Amino acid sequence: MAKKVRRTKKKRTVDETAVAPINDVQTSTEANVDTAPKLKTRSQKRAAKKQATVEDFRQEYAYVGLDLRRVLILSAAMFALLIVLNLILQI
Repeated sequence: MAKKVRRTKKKRTVDETAVAPINDVQTSTEANVDTAPKLKTRSQKRAAKKQATVEDFRQEYAYVGLDLRRVLILSAAMFALLIVLNLILQI
């Protein structure tokens, strides 16, 4: 296993930071208006981010619930078939 090395963080200089040229800045009033509500505290930001991820997961993995229902129904039918065969065949 490789040895872990602790490195200090490199300080950013003005050249490394992303600075937009003055000509590319939008001057319209519509660009300056923020439609999202401003969140004041760190906990409010964290709660909003958590809420957004939960909704994303529900939309992205909606098919999982349907698949689980199919598996449950199939397993219940197979189990019932085993019980019926056991009663009929009496092995």
